[in-house]
Amino acid sequence: MTFLISRRSFVKAVTAMASLLAITKNVEVLRTRAASAQSEEVVLTCAHDSGPFLAHVKDGRWLRSSPLEPNIPVAPTVFMVRNRLYAPTRIRYPMKRADFDPNGNRNTQNRGSMNFVRITWTEAFDLVANEIKRVIDTYGPSAIYAMGGSHQWTGNLHTGTLIGAWGSKFFSLLGEYTTNDGEGSVPGWSWGSYITEGGTPFYYTGYSLYNAVSIPANNFADLLQNCQLMIHWSTDGAVKSYTDNMTPLYLERLKKAGVKHIVIDQWYNDTAAVFADKWIPIIPGTDEAMLASIAYTWITEALYDQTFVSTHTVGFDQFKDYILGNTDGIPKTPEWAQGICGVEAGTIKALAREWASKRTFLFCMNAGANRRQYGAEWVRMMVTLQSMLGYIGKPGCGLGRPGTPRPVNMKGPASVPGTPHPSVQAGKYPPRIQHVQFGKAVLNPPITWTAGDKQFVYPEPGRSEIRLFYFVGGSGYFFNQMGNTNEHIEGIKSPKIEIVISQSPWWHTVNYFSDIVLPVAHIGERDDFVNWLNYSVYMHRLVDPPGEAINDLDVFRGLAQRLNLLDALTQGKTDDQMLSELYAKSSIPMSFDEFKQTGWYKWTLPDLDAPSVGGAKFNADPVANPLPTPSGKLEIFSQRIVSFYGPNDPQAPAIPMYIESPESLNSATAQKYPLFLDGGPHPRRGRHSQWNDTSWQRDIDYDYINGYRTMWMNPIDAQARGVKQGDVIRVFNDRGQALFGAKISERVKPGIVWASEGGHYTPQQPGMVGTTDLGGDVNVLLPGIQMEKICHGQVTHTLVEVEKWS
Repeated sequence: MTFLISRRSFVKAVTAMASLLAITKNVEVLRTRAASAQSEEVVLTCAHDSGPFLAHVKDGRWLRSSPLEPNIPVAPTVFMVRNRLYAPTRIRYPMKRADFDPNGNRNTQNRGSMNFVRITWTEAFDLVANEIKRVIDTYGPSAIYAMGGSHQWTGNLHTGTLIGAWGSKFFSLLGEYTTNDGEGSVPGWSWGSYITEGGTPFYYTGYSLYNAVSIPANNFADLLQNCQLMIHWSTDGAVKSYTDNMTPLYLERLKKAGVKHIVIDQWYNDTAAVFADKWIPIIPGTDEAMLASIAYTWITEALYDQTFVSTHTVGFDQFKDYILGNTDGIPKTPEWAQGICGVEAGTIKALAREWASKRTFLFCMNAGANRRQYGAEWVRMMVTLQSMLGYIGKPGCGLGRPGTPRPVNMKGPASVPGTPHPSVQAGKYPPRIQHVQFGKAVLNPPITWTAGDKQFVYPEPGRSEIRLFYFVGGSGYFFNQMGNTNEHIEGIKSPKIEIVISQSPWWHTVNYFSDIVLPVAHIGERDDFVNWLNYSVYMHRLVDPPGEAINDLDVFRGLAQRLNLLDALTQGKTDDQMLSELYAKSSIPMSFDEFKQTGWYKWTLPDLDAPSVGGAKFNADPVANPLPTPSGKLEIFSQRIVSFYGPNDPQAPAIPMYIESPESLNSATAQKYPLFLDGGPHPRRGRHSQWNDTSWQRDIDYDYINGYRTMWMNPIDAQARGVKQGDVIRVFNDRGQALFGAKISERVKPGIVWASEGGHYTPQQPGMVGTTDLGGDVNVLLPGIQMEKICHGQVTHTLVEVEKWS
């Protein structure tokens, strides 16, 4: 039920609330900015994490955006911020699920029904604070599960991924809350590189990560001078919808400098279309078979660097025995690989010989193959092959994502630091739930999982199961980024979860399954600043937040005040005071007031950095410059894996090898579901499920067709199913079903369908487990399983069937 309120009553209510919260100095969050109220158009600076821009504002309305400077390499999403700000999905008032009674029947089975009533901020703060206190008093602080969506905000004060800087501080003040465990972007790199290159684990607000690469990639300055061949393996560097567009610019320069580009991917991606001299299509999930056959060619033709292998690696002999078939009777020949990966043996041999004869860089960081089953084996194999050629620490070589130039001595405004989890501060692991097993953790605890050479359990002895779920962010992490959505829905509807609270600017999936929904402001509705590339930008508050939306920080202020934690949270400082203090740590040559007036400061960006070669010292002298592995060398054979999992665990091999996925095109499951779905790539003009509520994105058939999220399929597969361009198709397997718009193209191989992750879960029958998803969320189809024993990341591939839907 929604009701209207007069402006006079609204201002009176807001003023009373601010007084109650002892944050009167921040009441401007809910008042009209003088500049925005001018009848003449004003131009103010602002920014998103994809770049800065100029906002044109008149009569309190944001009219349009324009570039901060000509040809600035921002991503296209910066010009979608305004469109998203005015999206019809904005949450305007605090809401409570209509049949949720904290003092009576909570009706958790009705979560997802989207039946909400409006409440006041006073009611919302009182209810949430009382529930937090009740849960802690009854079960202990570990019964609070706090998490958020990644990459949701931009700013140095109102900052945050996951639960954000202020969220981490607020929940740390409550005690050892339960957090999320798992890495979604680069899980294969996090663990595969740890096994081969080493690294030191660190735990921060529950996320366990190893250094993505202990040996950094060579930068573009080095590659422009020394590289001869760049192999793009399961990655699309030409697409940068998230931050800046520097990488495509430097790929273009490499192309003009004569560097050859080869793309190996299951679909003809944008990098292949724009830069590639050759595209080699491959069956997804079979990369290690092709890599093993390349190693076979090098070994049998004596093309590898035997001296480097002997001085800089350990375990090559065991790997060599596997490649030659001495251990399993199967020589990993190109002909063997051809039957698995679909790449002709002659093509594999030619690639192997060219790779060995030219200074080669492997562009493979943040790649889709590192988010599939056995993705860490792919990473280990890539590191091993570059090691075989001595291409680690060598000019023009290496692997990962090349470094782009950055300003020298740039010191812009500081950010609010996140607060380490109280358990981390005490030198212990925090209570946690593995992200892909959230549903199982709630429905059937205990659960266990492994990562690297460690094992974890939920709930840990002496710690409670979760009872209160608090989500901070702009999208639903489990429902829009993790596989097996229906299992997670069952978990969040369980009566074990006594209350679900979410704060977000927009109605997204997790909000529908919440009991209390708190509306918050977004970019353009608050003052802040940010550093981006070589710019420090003041992010002006351009317009008022809609309805009664307030800043995330003010939400935590309101809760902290009721829990007697306000002084500990902010020390009584206003937003302006904190902004001034953060700015004082910069070296920008102007006062804070001048910076706000000017709006931005541009740091000198060199055309090219000095050439940087990752691992150069290790290459020159591995004894004097050891890696952070037990041996100090590149570990092709891992004693750590053997010591933890045993010498013969087929799911945790001591050397990198090809392991067939249980959902491969050769599996028994493929008889029922014969199409391989690649659901891991990022959208071209989005970030996870962000931006899907903007009309502009829905107008581009690359992303949406006839209102449905796009799925690409080969004409052969489409014709066999009677599907034509633009048809609505039902994509399904045993886990769920979702609708997409069909994009028929030879850019994908036969037998493969391709859709980006991040669709908004939109149930045809709200709240019902297993109902058809209308939002093109691939996660209703994907398995909610760990990718392999040594890596606790997610699996973003599966088998499906497709049919025309009506």
